[in-house]
Amino acid sequence: KRIEVPLELIEEYYEELHQLLLARIPPAFLLNVDESGFQEWADKKMEKVIVPLDVEDTSTNIGVDRTTRRATMIGCVAANGTKLKPIVIISRKTLEKALREAGYNDDNVIIVHQENGFNTALIFDYWADQILFPEIERRRILYKYQGPCILLFDGCTCHNSDFFLDECTFRDVIPVQEPANSSDQVQVLDLGIFG
Repeated sequence: KRIEVPLELIEEYYEELHQLLLARIPPAFLLNVDESGFQEWADKKMEKVIVPLDVEDTSTNIGVDRTTRRATMIGCVAANGTKLKPIVIISRKTLEKALREAGYNDDNVIIVHQENGFNTALIFDYWADQILFPEIERRRILYKYQGPCILLFDGCTCHNSDFFLDECTFRDVIPVQEPANSSDQVQVLDLGIFG
């Protein structure tokens, strides 16, 4: 579906964004949030194998262990090059030792549990309440700026909870939803980081 996104929709999106940015919103207040899922086998690369000469079909399937669990990260970046603390959603209730050994700790990430490792509205609301909104308030003090903040996001249903949208209104955060299926063309996180 991504290739079918009408150019007009993308142009309208950028025109809306341009109009919002005419308000001279500082780069620290132009944010992009998205989530990215990870499964060990999902990016399995093609492998070369040695087969006997008399085999006509030299292609074969190499199995991968699909029992490994999924994890999802909610990340957010700002136009000034800064990032907000991410959440990593894991499917296990206990934190794996490997995560701690890899440097994941309370200083740089929030780790939460969800049975299948996917993002939910409740988890997204938790991230917004614990990370996004406090960080915006911290930046308002730091930059002595009380104007609007723009938050770019895709159409994932968990981004549209009543709590989240009400808090955006209350806190002068303008949620700007990207055109459906266009994140590979318009979203900073898809283009520059997750890709």
